[in-house]
Amino acid sequence: MRVMAGAILRFDSVTEMIEYCRARYRTDEVRSGRQDGEFVLFVRPAEGPAFESLIVHFEGERTYAVMLPVDE
Repeated sequence: MRVMAGAILRFDSVTEMIEYCRARYRTDEVRSGRQDGEFVLFVRPAEGPAFESLIVHFEGERTYAVMLPVDE
């Protein structure tokens, strides 16, 4: 499922983003990759459904942004 609404977080690197998601969702099943020409984050949480979200790179700022689901 693609994340369509949530919180946008910024990271200095994709590695930092993946480490954050591994800790937040308590899983090692987090990766980045390409899907249909888009740079995407894939997460399979320990609890709840798997999701994917676009990764945006702000080259001038040297940061990456991703939208993550908001905890309910």
